[in-house]
Amino acid sequence: MQKKLEALENTNSFAALQLQIHNNEINLQDIERSIAHYDVKAPAKGVLVEI
Repeated sequence: MQKKLEALENTNSFAALQLQIHNNEINLQDIERSIAHYDVKAPAKGVLVEI
């Protein structure tokens, strides 16, 4: 039990979660940049009801 406790204390799962959050934020920024210049254009005047 003592070895298991020491192993749990030595692992830093919080740091792994922080790294995952950081990577997800970078991915989100990349996606937002890629769709920033995305335009939906209709072939004629009117209201767009479906994509």
